Amino acid sequence: MLFSFAVQAQDRVVSGKVTSTEDGSTVPGANVVLKGTSNGTVTSADGTYKLSVPNSGGTLVFSFIGMTTSEEEIGQRSIIDLALGLDVKQLNEVIVTSLGLKEDPDKFASSVSSVKGISIAKSGETGVLQGLMGKTAGVLITRNGGDPGAGAYIQIRGQNTINGNAQPLFIIDGVPISNSNENNGPGGGQIAGAGNAIVTQSRANDINPDDIASMEVLKGASAAALWGTRAANGVIIITTKKGSDSKGKVNISFKSTLSFDQVNKMHELQTVYGGGTNGHYVQGNRETWGDLISDRKGGTDNFITSPGPGYNGFVTFPDGTKRYAIAPGTGTSIDGTGAAAHGGKNSKDTYDHKNDVFQTGHFIDNNLSISGGNSKTNFLVSYSNLTQEGVVKSFSDYRRNSARVNVSSQFTDWFRASANVAYVNTFSTRAQTGDNLDGLMLGGLRTSPD
Repeated sequence: MLFSFAVQAQDRVVSGKVTSTEDGSTVPGANVVLKGTSNGTVTSADGTYKLSVPNSGGTLVFSFIGMTTSEEEIGQRSIIDLALGLDVKQLNEVIVTSLGLKEDPDKFASSVSSVKGISIAKSGETGVLQGLMGKTAGVLITRNGGDPGAGAYIQIRGQNTINGNAQPLFIIDGVPISNSNENNGPGGGQIAGAGNAIVTQSRANDINPDDIASMEVLKGASAAALWGTRAANGVIIITTKKGSDSKGKVNISFKSTLSFDQVNKMHELQTVYGGGTNGHYVQGNRETWGDLISDRKGGTDNFITSPGPGYNGFVTFPDGTKRYAIAPGTGTSIDGTGAAAHGGKNSKDTYDHKNDVFQTGHFIDNNLSISGGNSKTNFLVSYSNLTQEGVVKSFSDYRRNSARVNVSSQFTDWFRASANVAYVNTFSTRAQTGDNLDGLMLGGLRTSPD
């Protein structure tokens, strides 16, 4: 005799209500899932739910955004009510206001934007302000130039002065720092000469981006009350990294970044007309057009060979030889001498010297940090070395060496001491800028034997 049995699992329905431990209100949209399966549901508008579960029971997992996740054994119960508590760690966001004081942003009577230090470090920029660009609303940051080590202009919530200083106040670990620009020359930079200067630096560039834990941009006037008139244009508070309780272990971190820069697009050069004025070749004249290159007779150019007294239109080479300027056309005279010129510009050759001036720029940034501590004392030591060369071959480099030590110790329940020490050494050479091409020409000259 053969017997056949059909075995079928029996399911049953479990129902209940999900509420909040804060005020007892219902929690609509909470997830109720049978642990280890994809069988689940969500609570309705009144916080109730119904879910089919195996007769053997199991475990229900209750979860909701902003609340703690909880698990309940089903057992033989058919009704399971649960109260979810707030996830304090998830909702407990704080901002640093001043002197290391922390506030709840919802209770702070001012507009604040927070940026994590890792976001600035990942930007790939060598300066803090450049790394902050595009990460905070209402903050305008403009580069002073593309030179290595060049500063940046920062403005919070629009221009509030016509010709005064609109820079915000910078605070690092409770200590104000200067973000002033170097400005030693009549042209607005360190190289003297009206209209010709170098792009200025910014002292905020001295900060190593990898040392930053967080940045807060305080935009309201009330947020700047502690610092007085210096903070009339806003405050940027920078908190540097510190050691943590690592149970006595020492953590060593090393980071190296290599980046390359190239000129995005070169200006096209015209090869139809030479330099000069009104169709005639004139040495050094750039105001109008020169002669038609195709109409030149070709051959070697005629240079000035016997200028009059006081003429300085020549260049002296290292071997002592001199080369004078190309002679103007017949019938004209040499400026400042009165001597007649014969010949002129004959060659039809054209040149493109972009590769003599520009190169592929690059920078190498090495960062080393050592941190550790226990429940009472922690420390962090960091060192950074940055070497950068710009796209201009000469007078376009930047070097920064920075070291930082942060140490703190909790001596008693009411006494805590900390020390923050930083050392920064920077060096840079930058091409001249202004209303002419002098700086670009100087940038094409190599100062080393190569």
